[in-house]
Amino acid sequence: MFFKSVSKMLSHVQKSKVTINLIEGNIASGKSTILDHISSKDNKKFQCLQEPISEWTNMRDGTDLLRLFYEEKDKWTFAFENFVLLSRLKSLYQVEKISQNELITSKNQSFFLERSILSSFNVFALNSFEENKLNQIEYDILNEFYNFYYESIFRNQEKNKNKLFKIIYIRTNPEICFERIRKRNRESENHITLDYLIKINDKYENWINRILTDKSFHVEIVDGNSSLECVILQIEQLFFQ
Repeated sequence: MFFKSVSKMLSHVQKSKVTINLIEGNIASGKSTILDHISSKDNKKFQCLQEPISEWTNMRDGTDLLRLFYEEKDKWTFAFENFVLLSRLKSLYQVEKISQNELITSKNQSFFLERSILSSFNVFALNSFEENKLNQIEYDILNEFYNFYYESIFRNQEKNKNKLFKIIYIRTNPEICFERIRKRNRESENHITLDYLIKINDKYENWINRILTDKSFHVEIVDGNSSLECVILQIEQLFFQ
């Protein structure tokens, strides 16, 4: 039922010239800052959906799965990666629901989603596998999920000249991300190391370079090392001028 619904949504939004922008980047690269700025425009043509951190840190029984993942990756990685994939799909379902609302759906509407199932698998799950936090069977299961999702949602993207999905990659040095994590001092992020951020950065760069080579998605790269003012200026030039 979900994929049937999403297929209808994709058909609808393509006709309406709607774009779904996937805001990608390392932890603390500046994604939330960009989404907050876009949200502040108070323009119904721009709909922002941030990562559901509260769902990961406060499950029904109060469990902080994000913290458990960083503290005991050997035990919790598979559960966390599965839950994140579900979150990504729920975000697309939200897009489908919003796009059917005639009061706010219009030509040239843009959705902005914080990350996607694309990076969840090609960056984070892959890194967990290479760190031996996912065994071969667990990784293969995630791979099966990913391939099914990709075929159901993204495959037509490759054939369509008018790209429905666009990737906005926030390129930020891991050292800067690490310093930002230290400053914001979130309890669930206390176990994030610079080494981990470097590995995630490398996976992101490899993945983005593959996309740029095969041209399966339109990619815009934002310099996340710049000052807040410069990052905002880049976003203004991309979407508001």
